Amino acid sequence: MSTEDLVDGLDRTEQAVNELGYRVDEMLEPGLAADAVRSLLAETDLVATDDVVAWFGFGDGRRAGASVEGLFDNSDVLSLADAIQYRAVLIGEGHNLDRALPLSRGKPTVVVSLDTGEVREFWWDEPPRSTDDSLVQWVERQLTTLSDRGLWERSEWTPCFDLSFPVGTIELDDGGRSELDVVLARIEEIGASRIRIHCVANGKVPGNNNLESQQVEVVRQLLIAAGIAAPSIEVDMVESRSDHVHAMRFSGR
Repeated sequence: MSTEDLVDGLDRTEQAVNELGYRVDEMLEPGLAADAVRSLLAETDLVATDDVVAWFGFGDGRRAGASVEGLFDNSDVLSLADAIQYRAVLIGEGHNLDRALPLSRGKPTVVVSLDTGEVREFWWDEPPRSTDDSLVQWVERQLTTLSDRGLWERSEWTPCFDLSFPVGTIELDDGGRSELDVVLARIEEIGASRIRIHCVANGKVPGNNNLESQQVEVVRQLLIAAGIAAPSIEVDMVESRSDHVHAMRFSGR
């Protein structure tokens, strides 16, 4: 796959995000010129690949205070200056980033090799894992998630609310219970007789112990306790493409 494929994927990402009602140009700072990307990386003895030049040409990180809802699985994408600074922090923490550059921070941290183009992801509680052979593949994977979301939001089911669990737990905290109250109120508002819980499951992640499956069952039992008939609750579990999700989407009809 070529850099032209990456540029095409980024353009299609912007179109898909805009179709969901968001604006990429309101999420990201304007992209950098190719010479600026190469010059900044050269100051740290790194050589920019064409793909990295295209990435930062698409946008130079998240705008301060802006939501990145729907963009790259809501990743906190970094500006090039912040990426260089964050790279130094990660190296200081013991991460091996020889000839590699972080593109996002947390949710997860996404790192691209400037030698091979390989993309790795890691979370605070997991070692880095190779997820894609190139940035093109990584962007295409995010596009698949966006496509799934677009189909979901245009379906006959009415979106109710998204509910989030604290990372690594199978119990809702106070914030999660407040979110569940919003779900119940929305169900009543739309007069839904059937409820669907859409959850991206990542039970195959080492050490995860089918966490999302357990979280769904906790929520299902809370809905039943609140008076929702068990047969009216559907659960839609799909394999994760981002491999680390702690949220579920509720819809009703």
